[in-house]
Amino acid sequence: MHVIDAAHPNVEERIESVNAVLAEIGVQTSDVVHVLNKTDAVAGSALIAKLTRELTDAVAVSAKTGAGLPALVELLARRTKAGRRLMTMGIPLTRADVIRRIKREGLVVSEDYEADNVRFTVWLPERLAAGLEEFAL
Repeated sequence: MHVIDAAHPNVEERIESVNAVLAEIGVQTSDVVHVLNKTDAVAGSALIAKLTRELTDAVAVSAKTGAGLPALVELLARRTKAGRRLMTMGIPLTRADVIRRIKREGLVVSEDYEADNVRFTVWLPERLAAGLEEFAL
């Protein structure tokens, strides 16, 4: 996530600088969610409209007023769920390897410890979900 100070006088140059650094470390700009913050402090909306058109997955928000935050939450939810499956699972406590992997690679919605297992509701990458079907409830 690239949080951008939309009210900065050199906002476009700053975006280019950050994108250059991201490219140097191998991050594709298509993988980045661009958050245009401080939109409440920008005079006129022409620049905001231009940036949201030009940037991949760009959302205009104001942390101060809350404007745009629902759209940001929706975008993040879509991006994190893409290629994932929601599963409810029961993992025996003796399978610490599986529990660690779920926590490392999944987006845990809930985690409840019972006498001899852990019950998860979790978004898992499809490839991992397919390999853990035996634990599905």
